[in-house]
Amino acid sequence: MKIDMHNALKLSISVPLALLLALSFGWEKPYWAATTVIILSTHESFGHSLKTGRERILGAAIGAILAFILVSLFPQDPTLFVTTFVIVAAILIYLGGCLHHGYLFKMAFVVCTLIAFVGNFDNVTTFNMAITRVQETILGVLVFTFVYSFLWPQKTEDLIFEQFATLVKQYRKIIVDYRFGHSKELELNTLKADIERAKSLLALPLHGSYDLKSNVDKYRIVLASFIESADRLEQTELFDLDWHSHRCAELHQTVNKNSIDQLSRDDLYTLLLDSAWDNETLYKATKRSLTLFTNYQQRLVVVAQNVCVIISAFLLWIYLAIPGGTVFPMLACVMANAMTSMPKPYINNVILGFIIFATFVLLQFVLILPSLTEAWQLAIFYFSNLMIMSIGCDVFKQPLQKIIGPQMLVVLTNGTLHLTPNFDIQTPLIMVIFVFLSLALAKFYIDLIHLEQR
Repeated sequence: MKIDMHNALKLSISVPLALLLALSFGWEKPYWAATTVIILSTHESFGHSLKTGRERILGAAIGAILAFILVSLFPQDPTLFVTTFVIVAAILIYLGGCLHHGYLFKMAFVVCTLIAFVGNFDNVTTFNMAITRVQETILGVLVFTFVYSFLWPQKTEDLIFEQFATLVKQYRKIIVDYRFGHSKELELNTLKADIERAKSLLALPLHGSYDLKSNVDKYRIVLASFIESADRLEQTELFDLDWHSHRCAELHQTVNKNSIDQLSRDDLYTLLLDSAWDNETLYKATKRSLTLFTNYQQRLVVVAQNVCVIISAFLLWIYLAIPGGTVFPMLACVMANAMTSMPKPYINNVILGFIIFATFVLLQFVLILPSLTEAWQLAIFYFSNLMIMSIGCDVFKQPLQKIIGPQMLVVLTNGTLHLTPNFDIQTPLIMVIFVFLSLALAKFYIDLIHLEQR
């Protein structure tokens, strides 16, 4: 059992800080800033979080523009609005399956949905919501960057060296399999997947480390050496056990920080590469490949699942006269987008997490929150809850719940964060009911529409 106290403290400091700043600025939806911090806190390194923060801001801007266009074009024609919204949603959800920039499009879809529906199809309200959403997102990114860059920052370069060590280990295993005549296909596919992950790490923002930024060309040479080795492993007629053993030994000695710092770029090039690699070829080989059509079948299945949920939610909302305005179809769209991108075995855990955290938060909403009258008391409330949730998830080994719990906390208690606090229990109760209806709808279509191998 390992408790990540550093991350628990960073999250517990960042979220109340974002909420207090948003309240001090007089903004209407402080929990949007808190949600941004929560999402960014789940990433492996500061570089990953910077990338996600950048995509979150850009996605929020794109989603806001799309929402404003939809509401402007079809304010009085619900049929055309829903039809166009479904088409836009299908495109964004498909693009959301992109391996490298999918989060940008997922964020664009979520923001487009929230702003178009919360604005009640009114141009002025929609525009104000769009501005608020972008402001809150930027605030969340800034608060996260400030706290996480000063308190125990997680360096991207550490992850890169860990990934290089994994590649060396995988390469050595393939050589051993060759030597004893075992099948190498599965291990070679794993090596290629690890190479793609290394490419993604090198594509992260490099602002968090001077060493990483100054040595990125050397890291590309090391990665190119792995790519060259993998290519030769695929060509059986070129297989040379001595060559691969020598290359693996050189990589093992080289892929550590001291060796890369001491060796010049030319020394690394001579030591680790046999082929002629000019700068352009080196950059292209170690750059992530286009993923527009990668795994397109599964992505189309996800699109079909989401479209069915969206259409069903609108039909239920219209013909069953579900109260709460546009909240139910909005939640159904957002929840479906999150659920369909998860591995199927995780879905039951997600539903269980919602039940546990909803009960925990609603009890506090009734028993504790009405007695809190000062901003500092709210900050302590959120700090203590986030610490309990983070440590509890570590104790029970539930990393996925680290995202669900804090988000349920800020969403279900958002009435207390309004400029005029609202402690009406009906609103969070209705929200919980709508969430579970949305989860049931999403699970039905996930079970109904799927590829055989899923």
